[in-house]
Amino acid sequence: MMRRGYYHPDLEDVLETSIEYLDDIRSPDPPEEFPGRVGYACLSLSLTGVKAGTYTFLQQWYHPHHFYPFRVEAVDRYMNLMNHPLEVRTKHGPP
Repeated sequence: MMRRGYYHPDLEDVLETSIEYLDDIRSPDPPEEFPGRVGYACLSLSLTGVKAGTYTFLQQWYHPHHFYPFRVEAVDRYMNLMNHPLEVRTKHGPP
């Protein structure tokens, strides 16, 4: 699993993030009738001292299905979704 976060630059000093990932079949997770948290991922954001205004957040989670054996090239393909998006040009008119 991969995560990417974009935050408004004005929040750099007031934003704290933490990620929790848990694979534990013994961990309680009510109200479901089956115990355990398998593949449980949680992102927490904490903001303190934020000035009034409008701020942008973007969270992206990737769950690659063919990620192992791990290769850096596989990460690059997912990162390119935002870093170097596919460009498509079309042309229309009389044939």
